[in-house]
Amino acid sequence: MAECFYCFADKPLTRAHLFQKGFRKTIEDATGGVFLSDSSVSHPGIVRAIKHGGDIRETKVTSLCEDCNNNWMNNIELAAETAFSRLVSGEYAPSPHEFRKIAHWAVVFAALSSELHPKLQIPPSHRQAIRQGTLIPDGYSTYVVWTKEHLVTVQSDLYRAVSASTNDSEVHWFHLLHLGSVVLITATPGLTPRVARVLNEANIHSALGFIGDSFVYVPQEFQRAMTEGHRAEHQELFALGPKIGNEASAFITTSNGIQVLDLSEGMQFGVADFSFDFGGQLFDYRQPPGSN
Repeated sequence: MAECFYCFADKPLTRAHLFQKGFRKTIEDATGGVFLSDSSVSHPGIVRAIKHGGDIRETKVTSLCEDCNNNWMNNIELAAETAFSRLVSGEYAPSPHEFRKIAHWAVVFAALSSELHPKLQIPPSHRQAIRQGTLIPDGYSTYVVWTKEHLVTVQSDLYRAVSASTNDSEVHWFHLLHLGSVVLITATPGLTPRVARVLNEANIHSALGFIGDSFVYVPQEFQRAMTEGHRAEHQELFALGPKIGNEASAFITTSNGIQVLDLSEGMQFGVADFSFDFGGQLFDYRQPPGSN
């Protein structure tokens, strides 16, 4: 018996795949050999980068009760499975409704991936917000970025930082998942506009950001990104991590060729700009075009 990651109940816990079966099949078909490498940082109390060898399809987590694993989480995974497969192929742009399902799954997945980083804690209030209801928690977002090349591995990077250590509202985290032809960037509410700012400053406009369950940010270039818009390389997007968290930080290449975050500066936001002008491109996707 132990406390479940999402519902906090004292129940027997299950051993479950991080990626659900349908997602594992997509990764197998799309990427061939894959592995998980991640960079994690917490301040105060810096957590060093970890590399997980092996096949991410077989990576398991042990912090979920059977009810969470088999019921509400399973429903979210099943809803996103088909759209996720199409997205990873890079040959199909899902509809806003399909993107919302992917975004919801990505928020649940990103928080749960923290089990791979034992010292990198997702606050209980964040986990509770993600667990409640069937919608994306208010303010959480997932940005989808098309890439030039098809990544033949999978990389999962989770970052945690604090503005202060007094309460959960000052804790921020974001997650980058690189696979196939896309990168999914998932962020907590305080970081949602900052992610948009960093992408815009990097001239990466092929991003679709869901903010809560209904509001979506669609740059004009997004619709053209599949064929003629600017599409970033995965390496460009690897470099966005420290820019989102702390521009004084940078990636370094280890002796075995793995890109990890240079933690010498820690991960502190300080004077980071958390604003962004969405320029009238933030709208409620549930409303028909031209409606009030």
